[in-house]
Amino acid sequence: MTARSTYDPAHEALPASSTAETRAGHATPTPDWRVDLLRPVNEMITSLAQQTNAASYLNAFLLAVAIQQAVDDQLASATVVDRAAEYLGKQKSVGATIASASLRRTARAARSVSSAARTRRALTQWRRDIDALVADLATIVLDEKPAPESPRLQESLDGMVKSARRLPTTVRNAIPVLPSCFQTFDLAVVDVRRLGYLVAESLTDSPGPVMVVGVRTSGSYLAPLIAAALRARDRSNHWGEVATLTLRPGVPLQRIVANNVRAAAQRGATFVVTDDPPVSGSSLARAADELKRLGVQTESVTFAFPRFTGETTELAHLAGYRQVCLPWSDWAVHARLTPDAVQADLALLLGDRVRVESVHSLGCRNLSRSEAHVRARFRVHVVDRCSSERRILDVAVQGVGIGYFGEHVSVVAGVMAEYAPHIHGLRGGLLYREWLDDRHRFDDTVGSASGATALAAYAAHRSRRLRVSTDRSLQLAGSRPVWEAAAVEISHSFGRVWPLAQLLAVNRVVRTIMHVAHPSVVDGTTNLENWFSGDDPGSEAIRSVGLQRRAYWHHGLGSYDPAFDLAGAMTKNLDVPFAEAMLTEYGAHTGDVVSPERWLLLRLAQLWGSRRRRADAGAVRGAGARALQEYFAQVFFADVEPVPSEGPVCALDVDGVLETDHLGFPSLTASSAFALRALHKHGNRPVLVTGRGLDDVRERCRNYKLVGGVAEYGSVVYLASGDTVLDLVPTEARAQLTQLRAALASMPDIVVDEAYRFGVRAWTETAGVSAGLSNGVVDAVTADLDHVRVVLGEGQTDFVATTVDKGSGLRRLMQELTTSAPPGSVSTPALAIGDTVSDASMLALARQGAVPGHAPAVLDGPTVWRSPAPYQQGTAQAVDRFVGHLEGTAIRTVRAFTGRGVVHVGCEVCQLRGCKPDRSREALLALLSVNEGGLSGMPLRSIRGLVLSRSLR
Repeated sequence: MTARSTYDPAHEALPASSTAETRAGHATPTPDWRVDLLRPVNEMITSLAQQTNAASYLNAFLLAVAIQQAVDDQLASATVVDRAAEYLGKQKSVGATIASASLRRTARAARSVSSAARTRRALTQWRRDIDALVADLATIVLDEKPAPESPRLQESLDGMVKSARRLPTTVRNAIPVLPSCFQTFDLAVVDVRRLGYLVAESLTDSPGPVMVVGVRTSGSYLAPLIAAALRARDRSNHWGEVATLTLRPGVPLQRIVANNVRAAAQRGATFVVTDDPPVSGSSLARAADELKRLGVQTESVTFAFPRFTGETTELAHLAGYRQVCLPWSDWAVHARLTPDAVQADLALLLGDRVRVESVHSLGCRNLSRSEAHVRARFRVHVVDRCSSERRILDVAVQGVGIGYFGEHVSVVAGVMAEYAPHIHGLRGGLLYREWLDDRHRFDDTVGSASGATALAAYAAHRSRRLRVSTDRSLQLAGSRPVWEAAAVEISHSFGRVWPLAQLLAVNRVVRTIMHVAHPSVVDGTTNLENWFSGDDPGSEAIRSVGLQRRAYWHHGLGSYDPAFDLAGAMTKNLDVPFAEAMLTEYGAHTGDVVSPERWLLLRLAQLWGSRRRRADAGAVRGAGARALQEYFAQVFFADVEPVPSEGPVCALDVDGVLETDHLGFPSLTASSAFALRALHKHGNRPVLVTGRGLDDVRERCRNYKLVGGVAEYGSVVYLASGDTVLDLVPTEARAQLTQLRAALASMPDIVVDEAYRFGVRAWTETAGVSAGLSNGVVDAVTADLDHVRVVLGEGQTDFVATTVDKGSGLRRLMQELTTSAPPGSVSTPALAIGDTVSDASMLALARQGAVPGHAPAVLDGPTVWRSPAPYQQGTAQAVDRFVGHLEGTAIRTVRAFTGRGVVHVGCEVCQLRGCKPDRSREALLALLSVNEGGLSGMPLRSIRGLVLSRSLR
């Protein structure tokens, strides 16, 4: 077996067997081992042998390291117990500290028994074989000259494959975690070699052995290459032994590995810790802390890492340690994007029939941390050698990852060729494709509903062409697959104990709901900015430039659900337009009916990903609120007649009365949704009276089928009929509010809400926590404003006209809604429910007033009924009393969604009809509603959710 050189970065990711199949967009027939990157160890062993025998050494190296780190994760795995212990350890309370220590001891004892058994029986020799194979492949991949015949490599491979038959099933079926370094970033092997050489120069004054420590997962790939670089530079045997190991911060090392670290530290070894380009350096510092607990001295630790674009600041977490870094400007990818280098690559990719005359750069895209692949545009002049015809090509060059990580993108683009731009080929981790004109990019409304239909057809085609036998995301616990990300979002309703709730109940509910009958490899990058319509006017053809950028994202969201791509077709404000049309079309193509629960969880997972990509926090919050509104609308209000013209008016506050905010998004709960439905079905006309902005009221009126509402503490009235807006702010007050808005906007550290248009809403924000303005600021900006009053809220300060309040706004809304009353008369609301001092004027106007149990005593009065229960449960009790559910009528009741009291889910008039009993829906609603009655009943409601979750399969 002859090992060839891989020194040339233009060739390092191009196996000999893949040259032809990546040219000119030729598709590799499926199934192809590169289509699904999340493959179990036993399948990767087969691919490893094939790639090694084919002299595709870079792919062989990447596969071998993946297998190696999967074994390491099995031997020292981070379980949900470890993660719960780590979370509790960060809490500042004695109880949390004791609980954390107890969980750590339990996890350590269980791991010690199972790991020792596996090590003794099966993994010791096999781990040695895979280590030797990784070291040999790293040397071949890194070497500057061709390697000679390598019987040791073949022996290591044969021994590893043979002994793999005796591996435990848990290891053979394990799914390795994909690295960021070679898959998400444009780091090349040559870059790691340069980094290794820099480390070698820094260690010239450090005789003794060297141990290169890779922080899993990316460090598993970097450490063997850096070790190979150190061995290549150690011609005088300066360091002697150069060994490698991997660790995951927060997870104790296997006992035998820990003993090796202690022994090396006693011999004066230097420990080189390496990982991805750091953001803060905290993971590297935690890895160093693990080593120091084993006796390693601070001066013996050297950090080695590349730096990403724009990152030049010192890392406070790494202060006091020796650091070696490869700056972004020195990455090899920059040399690959020069016109000469692009011309050389295109000359090979376009073949002999075309001569590339010239290449001109049209600029590179500025990178952010979340968009870590380069992307550049070039104008290419070519001549057909046969006809002498001259053409001009606009070519986009984008990073896609080296080795089979990049080949995966090319292969999938070939399978889905009609939805991709023309692919010229793949070279060294750079994909060359047709540039698509921005004039054809989808706008925020998808252009038309036909665009949504085309997206649904795309997801359906992928589900057929890229179908796999197993949903492997179910094995990715701890790596934030889609189901786990959704579970995290739902678990936040439990407050500070959410990790425990996720472990005991939420994971089971979410996994049950998100089960996929026919899994397939998803796109993961279907947000609308990546989609382009056809060149011909009216064409329904669509093409994507996303090309799998996040199907295997290093931050998580692994999924095999085709509907996940539909949930990702988001506009810039993170909404999914034409969702109903997309789901209907998708169902017609596939027969897969996406339930409201599954759609909600997919949307929440996508928003979790948007937050990880540093999307605007306000946009994420707003989109999450709309997703939950749409879910409750589907479940509770689908059969409600829209905008009735007659009936008693019932005025409801929003925050604390109808909705809770414990998920991080404002949302109805089961009790308040049933209450709102009861008002509708008993012939009433619910309206909203709130301090929220006009857009918030408009959205809720549309989703909850309301006739209208009052926004911004009475400053504006909204009527759903005709989408009518009535501004109630006097001219004098409007001028002063405009002056106040400008004054606050000019102050540092103060955020002014642009969506709050008829009053002024402002707050300060520190470390992601919002707070109202200080008394000093409020006094300063309102000193000369006699037409403006201040409303103190939770997390913000509002300023409105002195002449408006919720009562005056509701009175004007009643005038607009009352069509049959005599001229000059004002109809009275039949019911009003509020919970703050600002609701007093609204409660006084209604024939019947009600407050939940948590409302302040100042709201009590002769016409105001106080509910025994707080928050949304109190609202439900007030509505039950109003519509007659508590007067002995024949009604159907259940003790669902609450730990105490009875929630009346319907009489013969307002019960949910045509809905089969669905325990997964009941369980999800229970989890969404765990906070609807305050803290006192939360334990019992949590037990109810746990019982429901355990009943699911």
